[in-house]
Amino acid sequence: MIRLSRSLKVSTFDVEATVALGQDRPEFLAVARLAADLGRPIGAHVVLRELLGERPEVLGWRVIERCVALGLLERERSDGPTSLSESGRLALEHGEVLVPEEGIWRIYVVDDPLVTVPLIHASRLESEPVHRERNAMRDARKRGDKRVQPDRVPDLLRRCERGPVAVSKQNGHLFQLVNVADRGSFGPSSEVRLTVDWSDEAVLRLAGHLPHDEQVSRHQPMDAVLDLPDALADLTYELMWKRLAAHALRLHPSELDRWHAQAGRPVVPLSFPSLRPAARHSFLHDLDVPASEWSTLGRFDSTVLKAAPVV
Repeated sequence: MIRLSRSLKVSTFDVEATVALGQDRPEFLAVARLAADLGRPIGAHVVLRELLGERPEVLGWRVIERCVALGLLERERSDGPTSLSESGRLALEHGEVLVPEEGIWRIYVVDDPLVTVPLIHASRLESEPVHRERNAMRDARKRGDKRVQPDRVPDLLRRCERGPVAVSKQNGHLFQLVNVADRGSFGPSSEVRLTVDWSDEAVLRLAGHLPHDEQVSRHQPMDAVLDLPDALADLTYELMWKRLAAHALRLHPSELDRWHAQAGRPVVPLSFPSLRPAARHSFLHDLDVPASEWSTLGRFDSTVLKAAPVV
């Protein structure tokens, strides 16, 4: 198996925002399931016939409008039948409906080329301590203390506004940043580990502890599987193995390709005296790979290719 990893910084920002959180709303999931099962646009009469029974048609349209507002259904025109949206498919997969909530939130983000959705978690802050802090800042500004100023929302967080639905890497619930105020304040930060494991195919994981302070209690350790970006999905195990071996041996990849063609499998050419006694018998060698830099994948810490076949 190939294992590559690096440390990532998790940043937080406390701000007034509207965040849609995944909630258990079976009545709306039933409408989404109906649209998914039928595989075609649905109208009020279908909802009444399949779910509500004999009711006024206007009630069927109200249910559909509510599902459109929640993002479960979408329509091409301003009125008429609706179809299951991509958010609706995600809601059915997770069994949750996104319901917007206004308040003061701590938003957790990471900035890394392999993390396709920078938002990894959102937690609502208790309003009383936040209001005390804001009142103190306002009083300080009135006294002329220019050092006390709210921070602008980071560009990374602003780009996530009304973006794709995210999955919390802490608890697995759906959430979406609907809108965010212009200013807030930076919160605590921490470091977590991003790991790529290859066996048959790559698996990308994020593990560690999210930042915490007196306003947010300590979280349980996070260990989440992330969606693979194209930069990883397009790489095969064999190609990655040979690139790492070439980096370790300071050889051009074409040299390893030549040895591969002769041996019929990926191998590493090593001199006999350089091998440990056990490797001289087994012709398997643990190859130390220095830290590596990749144009599309970023930098990885040093690693080891276990039991590399030797010629």
